[in-house]
Amino acid sequence: MGSNRDTMTSLFYISARAVVTEIGHYAEMLHDAPPHIKDQCLKLMSRRGLVTDENIEMVVHKRLKTLELNLCENITDNGLYKLKKACPYLCKIDLNCTATEIRSAITSEGIRSLAQSCPHLQIVFLRKCDNITDDGVIALTTNCRHLQHLNLRGCTQLTDRSMITIADNLSFLSSLNVSMTQITDEGVYRLVSGDCKNTLKELDISSCIELTDEAVEGVTQCCKQISILIFHGCPKMTEQARIALEELAHRQGTKIKQLTFTVY
Repeated sequence: MGSNRDTMTSLFYISARAVVTEIGHYAEMLHDAPPHIKDQCLKLMSRRGLVTDENIEMVVHKRLKTLELNLCENITDNGLYKLKKACPYLCKIDLNCTATEIRSAITSEGIRSLAQSCPHLQIVFLRKCDNITDDGVIALTTNCRHLQHLNLRGCTQLTDRSMITIADNLSFLSSLNVSMTQITDEGVYRLVSGDCKNTLKELDISSCIELTDEAVEGVTQCCKQISILIFHGCPKMTEQARIALEELAHRQGTKIKQLTFTVY
């Protein structure tokens, strides 16, 4: 019995791989395929970076919960527009760009469409999508209020407006990366004054060149659950930030998992 099941699994995988390899020939068939077949094809395509604006509609479905597109370089706003009504219960989307690249074809318009189509999102990764502005983050946070993990690293146009909308709308936020953005101390103050101060466990504000010791002090004093805090590459940080961290470590004890920083 087990051998037959293994054989069927292998045949299913081989068939899915064949469809993915010749995706253009199977487009119409795949569009109408049941969810479990689409899931397998989507997994294979995501791993190979083969999901594009043209074929994304073929492999998504209404029960889809996770969409991994970090290796798919040919996804633009047009691809996100096609998700409208296609996967309303999506919980996670990964549009992170690789360390050496920038994803400029995703803009605030695409993020607005995504947020309106997928209000149940809890995990959104947008690392180095450098054409996303504060308007995109505002659309995301006002439509997807159950966000728990948000990566905006390298979204270089973001300012304190993004921090304010995060503070005002996200009560369940656990992890936030806003490194390499234009935020200032004022944005951090607003963040740690919002409801997420009670849920935030991980914060990366590294390479935000306007931040000072006061930002770190605000985090350490207000965010009682913080266990990972990263702020290296902030040239206005001084020894005072290190002292604030020592006080945090003393209070939190074993809760602290990672502290990465540079003082000047």
